[in-house]
Amino acid sequence: MVQVAIVTDYRFFGVQDQGIWTPTIHPYAFWKPYLDVFDQVMVIARVKWVSAPQENWQRSDGQGVSFYPLPYYLGPWQYMQKLWTLRRKLKHIAQGSQALILRVPSQLANTFLPFLQDHPFALEVLGDPYDVFAPNVIQHPLRPFFRWYGVRLLRDLCQKACAVSYVTQNSLQKRYVPGRSTWATTCSDVQIPNECFAAQPRTGKSNASEWNLLTIASMSQTYKGIDLLIAAVGKCMSQGLNLKLVIIGDGIYRQQYEQQAYNLGLDDRIQFKGHLPYGPAIFQELRQADLFVLASRTEGLPKALIEAMAVGLPCLGSEVGGIPELLAPEDLFPPENISALSEKIAEILKNPSHLAQMSQRNLIKANEYRLDRLQQKQQEFYQYIRTVTETWIRRKS
Repeated sequence: MVQVAIVTDYRFFGVQDQGIWTPTIHPYAFWKPYLDVFDQVMVIARVKWVSAPQENWQRSDGQGVSFYPLPYYLGPWQYMQKLWTLRRKLKHIAQGSQALILRVPSQLANTFLPFLQDHPFALEVLGDPYDVFAPNVIQHPLRPFFRWYGVRLLRDLCQKACAVSYVTQNSLQKRYVPGRSTWATTCSDVQIPNECFAAQPRTGKSNASEWNLLTIASMSQTYKGIDLLIAAVGKCMSQGLNLKLVIIGDGIYRQQYEQQAYNLGLDDRIQFKGHLPYGPAIFQELRQADLFVLASRTEGLPKALIEAMAVGLPCLGSEVGGIPELLAPEDLFPPENISALSEKIAEILKNPSHLAQMSQRNLIKANEYRLDRLQQKQQEFYQYIRTVTETWIRRKS
């Protein structure tokens, strides 16, 4: 029997005697593909204990999936306060004989590394600390150090890992090169059920009296560029376009964005819907929208964008991370450029034939991320990790 321990920086909520819960991503279904290869899954993550789950939360643990809860913290100062306890718990995990997968970039993975010694581990590379800690993305006096240190550690991890899976085709691999003996592959962690895909592309909408824009983004940091999108919508409205924007997501910057919309006189044109549970509620919003916009300052391979493409929704995205691997060049705009974004929105909405072409292209590209197509790659990756771990266990005993 081989258990896999998965280290992630994603934060969960725990309810005594009622399990572990998530308000957005990583419900129980997310972990099930690991069980196709491993006998048990143990998720190592921060858990905040609460009295009861909220109505739209989803259960994350279940049959074959358990959690090893770490102390809950936010930001570098709380991390330093909890560091002794974190190190003690991670050292305990490292002394076990389970397979290890680190979802990176991750401060927990960086803390874990010194305890691994000869223990084989694998990586799922989801993003780039060079972009995450870029100017205008993170506001912190130690931001340049975090950027340098994060890049250095991730490069070191990729060299030492027995296997690495990148969510991008090229962009992350260029900066974070796998080691000579590292088994490397490309596989997105996006899991879109086949029934969520549109049967056919959309026809271009013309002469609309109102256009519905949509974005799905966390507000825990500013890197999703929601402020840029709000400003661009304001600019489009001032030029005569009749727009409505729905924003799905939540976080500490939500109040700031709501105030920005109010200051621009857009509070009746922009709807903040907060967190929505993954599944029908999200896909219903995607199907009702006319255009999906992702104004990110940094990205890995954005799940929300692929979901929008899967329903045939025309999409615009910034030229960062893995977004150019998904969208055609004419559907991209420079990051941090409000004028370019507003001009692109206006140009697209006035061209029904282009909207139809976007829908067709997006649906074709999104089909590469069907759950059944990804499962084979995922299982090859997991099976390699299991084989390496079993060999290590035999050699160790």
